[in-house]
Amino acid sequence: MNEAQLVFEPNAGADTLTLWLGAGAALLAAAGLIWTLRSRQIDRNRRLVVAMLLFFVALLGAGTAIFSAWSKQKLAPVYFYAQELESPYGRVAYSDITDAYITTDKAVQPVFTYQNRDQLLVIESRQQVHVLSEQNYPIRKIFEQLKARMP
Repeated sequence: MNEAQLVFEPNAGADTLTLWLGAGAALLAAAGLIWTLRSRQIDRNRRLVVAMLLFFVALLGAGTAIFSAWSKQKLAPVYFYAQELESPYGRVAYSDITDAYITTDKAVQPVFTYQNRDQLLVIESRQQVHVLSEQNYPIRKIFEQLKARMP
């Protein structure tokens, strides 16, 4: 059987934190929503406005938790085999790789002065492109191993 010679596990710490924060916000907002709707201490109009706002917070928290869990599920280890590489995008033989490089994604925000500068490892092959982010993988180590194995 083709055993993996080297494995790089993804780092999903940010997704895990976002998942738990979103789930916590959703649960707290849902509990506050139920308490607000059952409470008779607040007048009707304010109670409904507060309930509506809490509903939106619960909806945003639940959506954040769901999409963070989905993002976390899509992360998979990068395996180096004797003749091929396996990433979350599939398998590719070293001989099929046409280019591999590290690039900086410069996403400029139109309103804010903050610029997102993520480093990305791009692996181009004849069939597809594999893109790995430095937020989730040790791309420098993967790049070194890949360059050493490419023909």
